[in-house]
Amino acid sequence: MTPVLRTPIAGAILCALLQLPAHAADAYPQKPIRMVVPQAAGGNTDLIGRMVGEHLNRAWNVSAIIDNRGGAGGNIGNEIVARAAPDGYTLLVASPALVTSPALYSKLSYDATKDFAPIGIAALVPQVLVVHPSVPAKSVKDLLELARQKPGSLNYAAPGAGSGPHVAGALFVSMAKVKIEHIAYKGTGPAITDLLAGQVQMQFGGLPALMPHIKSGRMRALAISTARRVPSLPDLPTVAESGLPGYDTAGWVGLAAPASTPRTIVSALSEQLTQFKRTPEVRERFVEMGAEPIDSSPEQFRAFIQKEVPQWKKVLKPIE
Repeated sequence: MTPVLRTPIAGAILCALLQLPAHAADAYPQKPIRMVVPQAAGGNTDLIGRMVGEHLNRAWNVSAIIDNRGGAGGNIGNEIVARAAPDGYTLLVASPALVTSPALYSKLSYDATKDFAPIGIAALVPQVLVVHPSVPAKSVKDLLELARQKPGSLNYAAPGAGSGPHVAGALFVSMAKVKIEHIAYKGTGPAITDLLAGQVQMQFGGLPALMPHIKSGRMRALAISTARRVPSLPDLPTVAESGLPGYDTAGWVGLAAPASTPRTIVSALSEQLTQFKRTPEVRERFVEMGAEPIDSSPEQFRAFIQKEVPQWKKVLKPIE
């Protein structure tokens, strides 16, 4: 890694301004890295976050510790990182809740566009619409007919307000003009558990977490949320193909640090994230999971966040 600063004096000045020990940025990392996942264990953000952590462990020979902080629509975990020391040792495994929360919550203790140093997006994660086998619907058309015949009789699970599955479900309900109740959970794992038990009827969820249950037959997949089909389930139609033209949404998983994290550290993490996505084993695993690696620089991720936040404010209604 080539240092940005060319002289020891300039480096010492910058480290003093950032309240960091001299040479701290150049020597990074020297201790375990805490990776905060703002969801319960078992979801797509958690799964991909752990994969990134394993890569950092191998690349730098330091422990990358996953810290699941679910609840409050991802805001608990987001706030922890926003308020952490900007030294590269506390990172956020970011999800769509980062950009949708400003639209859903009128009082946030952090600013999604100002309180983070974006590192990059690891992957896009198509959402898949699944139902419990007891639901008498073999297609999106069947499901919509059932919803119209019995308004309010169906509900969909999602891991918290503002999560990718919640947004996918809300968009589905809005475009279809049907009444399907949203049931919020503290994480993907609990939502999946209740769907498997038949406590809820349907769910949008990322393929990585739901694929094993689809293959086992414990969930019935009806459609993919993105505009195109996915290689891992080539025969599964898209929602747009199945009766809702124009429907297109996907979850994503990214990496961010607290604002003011030194550029050298952000660049080092960005470089490792890029290497992670280019590793053949990771790309193969992503295909199996239904995820898609995305080339994303810190600047591109920042632009994405700044674009998404105001857009979702036009679509979503505050919940408090």
